[in-house]
Amino acid sequence: MEDSKSSTYTPMEDGGPPSRCGREPETGSEKKRDSSNVCSSKQTYNSRELNEGEISAKKAKTETSNAEKILAKDYGYYFNDNGELVHNDTKDKFVYEFYDQKSKNQERYENIGDLITEIIYEKLESEFKLKKYNMKGRPFQNSDDKDGFVFATDDFNQKDKILLLIHGSGVVRAGQWARRLIINESLKTGTQFEYIKRGIEENFGVIVLNTNHNKNKHGEKFDLSETPERHGENVWKYFVEDLKNTQVAIVAHSYGGVVTSAIMKKYKQSCEEKVFAVAFTDAIDYGTPKFLKHKVKNWVTSKEKLGSKLTERNSEIVEMFSAGTTAHEETSASAFEEVFNFILHSLANNGK
Repeated sequence: MEDSKSSTYTPMEDGGPPSRCGREPETGSEKKRDSSNVCSSKQTYNSRELNEGEISAKKAKTETSNAEKILAKDYGYYFNDNGELVHNDTKDKFVYEFYDQKSKNQERYENIGDLITEIIYEKLESEFKLKKYNMKGRPFQNSDDKDGFVFATDDFNQKDKILLLIHGSGVVRAGQWARRLIINESLKTGTQFEYIKRGIEENFGVIVLNTNHNKNKHGEKFDLSETPERHGENVWKYFVEDLKNTQVAIVAHSYGGVVTSAIMKKYKQSCEEKVFAVAFTDAIDYGTPKFLKHKVKNWVTSKEKLGSKLTERNSEIVEMFSAGTTAHEETSASAFEEVFNFILHSLANNGK
C-alpha cells in the first residue's frame, strides 16, 4: 500500500499495533533476494530516465559494507552521514513508486529491506563491535546457522548488569525497531543503535535478540529458535540464566512484550532474582508476572506529552506512559530518553 509520500512498508512488517490476536505473519522476510528484474528495466525517476542497475554509485560513501555496495550499485541508494537512505545522485529520500506495477514496487522494496537487514548486521559488528553468537552462547561459525543467532558485546558474561533488546514481530531482525522508519526516516529512529550505544556507555553487557529469524535458507525451522518466544527463552537459558550476581534490564517493543512474558513464565525464579527493570514500548501484555510490579513501565502511543502518566490505561501490574507519538513504530525512538532514565533510576534503587 503506497502512502502520500510515494513510499510504503509492508502491512504489519514491524509488528503492527498491539493486539491480542497473536503474532503477525511474516511478509517476504526469508525470501532470497533477486534483483534481476529490478535492474533490467527503465523507469521514470523524478522526470529523468534512469536505469536503476546502472545508476552511478561514485558519490556514495567509499567505506561501505558488501550489502551497502549492492544497495548503491543495484538500487542507487546509500545511507548518508545522517543515517538517511538517499539516492546516489539526486540525494532525494527513498521513492517507492519506481515501477508502474505495484507488485514489482513491493518486490523491490522487500529486496531493499533484505539488504538493509544485512547492513544492520554488519554495522552491529563493525561500528558497535558486537559479536555474533549462536543460540548456545558460543561464537558464531558459518556452519552454525541451524538454530539462529544473536549479537552481544564480547564481554557480556563478565558484566554485573545486562541489557536485553527485543524487537517486535514481522520482517524486522536484530538491531531493528521498524523497517519503515529505517527506509523513510533514518537509522537513528528505525534501529536499536541508540539503545546499544547508550547501553555500552553505561557499562551494560548488551544482548540484541533476533526473534524473527526462525528458519534457514531452505525454509526449515530452527530447533532453538522456531518461534520468537522460544528464541527468547533460549537466549535467557544460554546467555543469562547461569550468570552470577548479574542484574538484567529489558527493553521490548510490540510483540517483544509477549516474548518477555514467555521468558518470565519459563524462568520465573531466575527472572525474579535478576530482572530489575522492564521497559515496554507500545508492547503487547500477555500477563506480566506480579513480581515485576513497580519494575515495569509501558510507553504507549498517545497524543499526550512525552512521559505523561496515563493512569486510566494502567493494568494491574504495568504503568502506562505517553511515548509522545501516535505512531506505534515510533515509540521506541521517541521514548528513548525516558526509557533509559527509568532503567538507570531503577538500577540505582534496586534492592533499596
